[in-house]
Amino acid sequence: MKKKKGRHRDKSGDIPREPYSQVKQFLRREVHYACPVPGCGSPLLEWHHFDPRWKEKHHHDPQGMIALCTSCHPKADRGTWTNEDLRLFKRNPAPLGLIRETFGWSERSVVYRLGGSYASDCTAGVIAINDIRILWDRRSAEGRLLFSLDLFGEKGQCLLQVRDNSLSVDASRIWDLSLNAGANHLKLWLGERKPGIELQFRRLSIEQFREVLTADVKQSYKTAEKLFANSPLGNLVFRSDAQDIGEKKYLLDYVSHNCVDSDGTVTLVDIARARFYAPDGSLVQVTDAGIRSSIGSQWVGCDAVNCGGYAFNL
Repeated sequence: MKKKKGRHRDKSGDIPREPYSQVKQFLRREVHYACPVPGCGSPLLEWHHFDPRWKEKHHHDPQGMIALCTSCHPKADRGTWTNEDLRLFKRNPAPLGLIRETFGWSERSVVYRLGGSYASDCTAGVIAINDIRILWDRRSAEGRLLFSLDLFGEKGQCLLQVRDNSLSVDASRIWDLSLNAGANHLKLWLGERKPGIELQFRRLSIEQFREVLTADVKQSYKTAEKLFANSPLGNLVFRSDAQDIGEKKYLLDYVSHNCVDSDGTVTLVDIARARFYAPDGSLVQVTDAGIRSSIGSQWVGCDAVNCGGYAFNL
């Protein structure tokens, strides 16, 4: 029998399998926005019904539910932990400070790197397509950095959502998903040529951040030379002596004054590769060569800091 898509419902059709938003928010806050299983702490959360189990009774009573990560949830389904174990996890989530230290959650503003382009403190969002947010963040009441992401298909269907670090996706759609033990490297793809993202949380000193910027400046000049090779600007001479941090001084100064945490490091969210669709089918790809849209625009070596709009609106 062909399995129906969409939310699972009970026989009476009145209770969706996906918890209501208020229940999910309660469960996220209860575990400090990270998996409460000792030694885990992954911020990608799902919802486990354990008292009673979903197959025994369809309900969304938060007292009988717990937020667990995408790795621990299947283990709970297999009975790895007793109900009392799960209640203990609910009462004793990882300390907020420990989570910040382990997963690189930042006290100050986070810097995003996308194909050599940079963004920080862009309140409307980091990436948008035709004014529709694709990637953005906000802060919880405790100061925790909360990510949100939408991955749309070519026909405008929403294939995956991350809301405040909470992943929502039909498991049958996932082609490749990995989250390392430190939860600082995430790779998630819905197909070889379908939407996906690879990102890494990096804690860098200002000097290390300067080195990354310098390498990106050099790469941006190489990319620009190729872009303009067959254009009216093709006769321009790109000076090798300009390939230094000079043109990035404003960005470096801003990061130095606004993005350094108490341990002296900067949190860099490094998006190495990504493929985004907007609901209207527009495509945006992030590679080492920059950010490119299907309508022909390309962002190379661009910066957006402390702005009230989108960092990159294509």
